[in-house]
Amino acid sequence: MLALIGSVFLFAACVSVPAYQSGTPALLDPMAISSLKIGETTKSQILERFGHPAMKVTDKSEAGEFEVWSYSFMRSAEMSVTPFGTSAGEPAKIKTLGVRFSPDGILRGITEAENPIPLVVPITQP
Repeated sequence: MLALIGSVFLFAACVSVPAYQSGTPALLDPMAISSLKIGETTKSQILERFGHPAMKVTDKSEAGEFEVWSYSFMRSAEMSVTPFGTSAGEPAKIKTLGVRFSPDGILRGITEAENPIPLVVPITQP
């Protein structure tokens, strides 16, 4: 009986935390990004593939005036917490895409970055 009660408390103490995501999931599709062609792809084609950007800015330089759109996607890690420790599934990540357009609405530049986020930070003992 005591073992049964202990098992109930042990399973009750297990918690699963699902992954959270936000942003533009299309950034995870390598074909969507590789299909972008500098000098050919238009603003409307970018909108069709990725939707509305998270941010739009105008970049004025000696080379001219460009509109820059930014997209991002963030996914947290799924974790399981038990009395014996924490385990994680796929690691968390952030992916960003920046696209730069000339005044005629044609793609002139692409910036892409992907950064896995470490789940566990080592703790040093004194």
